[in-house]
Amino acid sequence: MNKKKEHDPRQTILEFVDAINRKDVSALDDMMSVDHVFIDYAGGRTQGRERMLEGWKEYFRLYPDYKIHVHKVFISGSDAALIGSVMGSHLTPEEESSTTFVWTARIADGLVAEWRIYKEPEK
Repeated sequence: MNKKKEHDPRQTILEFVDAINRKDVSALDDMMSVDHVFIDYAGGRTQGRERMLEGWKEYFRLYPDYKIHVHKVFISGSDAALIGSVMGSHLTPEEESSTTFVWTARIADGLVAEWRIYKEPEK
């Protein structure tokens, strides 16, 4: 069941990242809007909470050591931007250590309605 949270966007998005890092699919379910949209750094879109939950389960199965490390958080109204790095992803360890990532989120009614990832362009 999807529960609305009365958090500020900073707290909501940091809790979302924490749920990702713990691989807590139940918490992610509670934190995503029904029409949640995920956009990857290649521009691919996945829409719908149920589809995203299946995607997270598969990603966590394939990459059990995946973690997001947040270095900076920016908030503007109900939008958030995070700058950081990852480990244990589908990228090589060399790519992970040399790439800066930016995640943006749109928070609506205390839920993550959109989660987007950008990565630094290859040099």
